[in-house]
Amino acid sequence: MAEPFIDPALFAEFNNVQIQIVRDGQGTDNGRGVKKPGAPVVVLELQGAQEWELSESDTQGLTGEEIRLMKKVRMNAYYPELTEKMTAIVDGVEHNIVLAGHDGSKSCSLLTLRRVKG
Repeated sequence: MAEPFIDPALFAEFNNVQIQIVRDGQGTDNGRGVKKPGAPVVVLELQGAQEWELSESDTQGLTGEEIRLMKKVRMNAYYPELTEKMTAIVDGVEHNIVLAGHDGSKSCSLLTLRRVKG
């Protein structure tokens, strides 16, 4: 049975954040075995997304400080190429991707993020 087609434009009115996904670029070796990171490479262009509240199971075992750094984002489409080694920039603020998944029907990506301190 074919999966239902969901038009991302239908969700546009519910978007409350802007997100862009980047990964580290190809690094260079300085000749002494120390890698110098390359410029970030855009994996997913800037687009709208929905920020969700963390569930009770998301916060289990976390301290108050850790909870303040965490957020959950629902994207308007499923992007299987997104991994925990990438960085999400949400409203201009860098976040590490802690968990990249989907909604079960693979119609949208769900990301759990931790803000990068700095």
